[in-house]
Amino acid sequence: MILLSYVKYAEENLTKVIKKWNLYYDRELVTKVLFHTLLKEVPSYDIDTEVKIKVYDGKIYRKSIYADLILTEIAPNKAKQNRFVFKFKSKGVNFLDLNVGSITKSWEVLEEKAKKVRMIPIEDLRQLKCSNLEKYDKDKSVQDILNNGREQVLNYVRNLDDKNDYHTSAFVVMSVGSRRVVWDKAC
Repeated sequence: MILLSYVKYAEENLTKVIKKWNLYYDRELVTKVLFHTLLKEVPSYDIDTEVKIKVYDGKIYRKSIYADLILTEIAPNKAKQNRFVFKFKSKGVNFLDLNVGSITKSWEVLEEKAKKVRMIPIEDLRQLKCSNLEKYDKDKSVQDILNNGREQVLNYVRNLDDKNDYHTSAFVVMSVGSRRVVWDKAC
């Protein structure tokens, strides 16, 4: 699958993009911009970010939600084109329970944490929990956050106006500790 190649490429380049001084400021937007930059070069696909999706209760409009990124195949001769819907998540090293150094946010401690993240096997990384410093996801694991993202991206797909016009696949992609990318296919 071509998307897996892009995910692996993104992970390999996280260290180049998110350098020591940026470890403290790594957020979901960084992951989204990285993938937008990589995926815009995919031939025969159109890419859009923050795509507005209207949510209805029957025929009554309730609210709008925004898909992080949608990649749509441009293939005029196909009955149904492929479409990929993405939800991005991120958890910086300063919010992970890594037991490295002190609780301080010094650059040296952040860099040591980033190195440790790089060495953790993927299944162990999915079980890694957020630290007490994390305000929103305290004590949640990376897998818990991915599961939450999965529900969000499935909500995007359920509410797309033209869902029957495309073969739609949905993914949640998460940058962990500014050094690893984990992802799950939602549908």
